[in-house]
Amino acid sequence: MYILKQIPEDFIVDEIQEKEFLKEKNKYSVYLLRKNNYNTEDAVQELSRILNIGRKNICYAGSKDRNAITSQFISIMGENKPKEISLKDISTEHKGFSDVPISLGSLSGNKFSITVRNLEEKD
Repeated sequence: MYILKQIPEDFIVDEIQEKEFLKEKNKYSVYLLRKNNYNTEDAVQELSRILNIGRKNICYAGSKDRNAITSQFISIMGENKPKEISLKDISTEHKGFSDVPISLGSLSGNKFSITVRNLEEKD
């Protein structure tokens, strides 16, 4: 028998984004959100609270697993002075600006790194 996702480090997911973001200020600031053992919505709620902005102002392309280490792109409407966040399990890195929000289907794909544990040799 084998075991998957025993610890967050066993399942790593990185969004692939081929779009180039703007360098000059625009309607949306784009960030790479990195999180450890957090689901997407809980992380976005925490960012909303920390930045003191409405939850509806933060958009993303899709949910990522809680029991994992993930990185994904988010957009924040009206965030003209980029603020990078660094907490124990959540961080953001400013990547640029966009005239449209990140939305479902706006990413190119996901890259997965999966660790399988407890493998047994077959005779």
